[in-house]
Amino acid sequence: SPIYHIHNMFTPIHKYFDITFKIDTATINLPKDKLLVCSFDTKNKVIPIGGEFFDTTLETKTRYFGPYFVSIDTIKPEIIPETFIEGKDLSHREEISFIIKDDLSGIKSYNGYIDDIWVLFEYDSKNDRITYFFDEKIQNLEKHKIYIIVKDERGNITEFEGDFLWTKIG
Repeated sequence: SPIYHIHNMFTPIHKYFDITFKIDTATINLPKDKLLVCSFDTKNKVIPIGGEFFDTTLETKTRYFGPYFVSIDTIKPEIIPETFIEGKDLSHREEISFIIKDDLSGIKSYNGYIDDIWVLFEYDSKNDRITYFFDEKIQNLEKHKIYIIVKDERGNITEFEGDFLWTKIG
């Protein structure tokens, strides 16, 4: 969409206000649930604001003046193995970690399963990392299946599956 400037981005504001974009649904052929309001920071980096689609408008709240525009997020998040190696014996490790990233709207949720059992992955948002520390939920078997699902704020989903070997040492 065009970029709309609201006042000056360096002027402080203390309360939230509404921003509404009218979307011409007759001419636009895009999935409405993937649309979101965005802005730019002082270094011209795109900042997702979010928003909800109602009938013919995209609406959000913000506490900042500056440039605003409508964008679309149809790109799935990424899951990048960090300490995981397919089929390898990880018995000498205390944890397993993955990098999870999203290009625009941001990570909404993530879940990890080992041998079809949900396990707690800790999320380090500063480093885009999820880590699972091996615990008693993992049976002392040799071969294990891992399944991770990551969803972004606009409903794009990525899944990861793999196998690894792990036996508790000691």
